[in-house]
Amino acid sequence: IAASKPEFKAEEKRLIDYFRHQIDRMGIRLKLGCRADTDTFLNESPDVVIIATGARYVRTVCPGAEKGVDAVDLLMGKTTVSDPVVIVGGGLVGCETALHLALQGQKVSIIEMMDDILLKVNVISRYGMIESLTEKGVSWSCGMKLVSVKD
Repeated sequence: IAASKPEFKAEEKRLIDYFRHQIDRMGIRLKLGCRADTDTFLNESPDVVIIATGARYVRTVCPGAEKGVDAVDLLMGKTTVSDPVVIVGGGLVGCETALHLALQGQKVSIIEMMDDILLKVNVISRYGMIESLTEKGVSWSCGMKLVSVKD
């Protein structure tokens, strides 16, 4: 799971490992990444269905956006970046990705359309993340919208 990849998320990784162990120990049949449609329900006859779609990925649409890298691919090690790095989006995923890269020694900036970063994150986590980003030299600019990506 991409959210557990940064080194500062080690506790989340341990929690995921714990849940996996408990699911195996209890003999629970878990299907991930499958289509949840009528045929699936009729063929599987599940006791319980939990649809947990997670965060919704929003693809930036502007000239040059195809040069961008998906944060999940980056966190999962499917791609790499070299600095300086600009993160588009100052929500939790963007800020955690920025901190992950900054901890690796990369120069990182965040641009955010809203008035500030992490506005939809609880206050304790928000201030902790802002402190970490500041300590690692991550900069951010708010009230900005990406209009193009150039070389």
